[in-house]
Amino acid sequence: MKIKAGLLIALFVGLSTIVSANGKILSGATSEAESDAARTSNQTSGIRGVDFLNYSYQTSVCSEEVGLPKTVKVRGGKYKDRDQLFFDVDRNEIAYGDVNGDGSEDAVVPIRCGSGAGTLRAFEVHAYSLQNGQAKLLARLDSTTVESDYKQSYPDGIIFYAGETGPKIVNGHIIVEALADGSFAGPENIATFDYQLSGGKFVLRGKPTQSKKVYDSLVTDGTFKGTLHAGKAESFMVYVGEESGDFAAFCFANDSEAGRAILAACKDGDTCEFTGTVDQGVECQVDKETQKTLSASGRILSVKSARSLSTPSSGKPGKTPAVSNRATVQEKRDIFQLITRQDKEISEFLRDSPADADRLAQSVTVRKIDLNADGQPEYVAVMEDGVICGALANCPHWVYRRAGGGYELLGHTRARTVIMEKSSTHGYRDLRAWGGSTATEDGFDILKYDGGKYRATDCFSRDNSGKVPKVTRIRCTEVDEGAQ
Repeated sequence: MKIKAGLLIALFVGLSTIVSANGKILSGATSEAESDAARTSNQTSGIRGVDFLNYSYQTSVCSEEVGLPKTVKVRGGKYKDRDQLFFDVDRNEIAYGDVNGDGSEDAVVPIRCGSGAGTLRAFEVHAYSLQNGQAKLLARLDSTTVESDYKQSYPDGIIFYAGETGPKIVNGHIIVEALADGSFAGPENIATFDYQLSGGKFVLRGKPTQSKKVYDSLVTDGTFKGTLHAGKAESFMVYVGEESGDFAAFCFANDSEAGRAILAACKDGDTCEFTGTVDQGVECQVDKETQKTLSASGRILSVKSARSLSTPSSGKPGKTPAVSNRATVQEKRDIFQLITRQDKEISEFLRDSPADADRLAQSVTVRKIDLNADGQPEYVAVMEDGVICGALANCPHWVYRRAGGGYELLGHTRARTVIMEKSSTHGYRDLRAWGGSTATEDGFDILKYDGGKYRATDCFSRDNSGKVPKVTRIRCTEVDEGAQ
């Protein structure tokens, strides 16, 4: 399921505090978890002696909203758990300077946390001074405050995540950047804030400024391959991402120089490989069935060389074709028949409404993805029917693999979308299923292969009713409970 990016406000977290029994942060005290790292500072000169890259941070929002543990100990500035949740400190983003007016250097430390497999991000900025050889937290700034400050000047504005560069110290003021407005995938503005410490808080000085976000060129050179879909005037190639499992399309005009080169080497349905230049910032116009599966697209600008990787029709040995991302008509028909027989919910629905069988068959999309790196595809099927999916659009998904002369069910879940994780279990890629719970709640399950089936092992619910969404780990339900 897709997340509303505007709700995923980022928080940099790095506390040098004690958390009281009622959960409140007592700024001005140093926690035991951080004391060892802080004491290393008395071996060198000043705050720069504190090793913030090997430090124990007592987290707040990173644990409550992202799902990380309360205490995170970074090594080399990084921490990542088995759910691909991260907590990072970048040495190059730590700023040093006098921010409290005592004439000594202080440190301003940004810390990023979030999910490496999704759009969940968080950020916070912390100012530290050195007192009695230990780092002491002077003040903390989080993105909730940043967005509130931003909306005072730009009521319709929204902060998505921290800026691409860390904070700076200028004449005792702390300059913070954040990416704002537009969309999570493409923020339009860089918002710049001028803060000054006052009374143990970051206080905004003046109106935040806006500057347009300038993106690097999305024009890239390389060698690309995918399945060719030839049209009358426009054609496109579809490929599946090796890491994400997502689909993308590269399009071209048939009468263009690039189009003539590709069509001279490949025919409709071939796995085609070309070396050339692609503008990945252009959206392709493709058929509705393909559009539902795409996560990105681009236009082929030029082609140096092109060749077909499909076996020639003459039967002569040829290149081994790459795995196509779209199931054949026969594969889709066979899998739909299996679903109607094996899935209790679907079989009961068709028993009561047999006239709807054709409609359900048309709503099924089957993707071919190699989940276990054996060169042979597994099949991820989804039934995107309004009646079956329900008001929250949690559509049934099934994962199959070839077995003998047929197919074996590996897993079943309900979700708005299912994508591959970079991690694997028992030789099969882990899957992430996003779905909705209520009008204000959604969440995701991590599905792992246990040697026989895909099952949900780590599950999270997210409450979006507040200004900052709250993520909670929940008990997982059986993935394939809908199958007989």
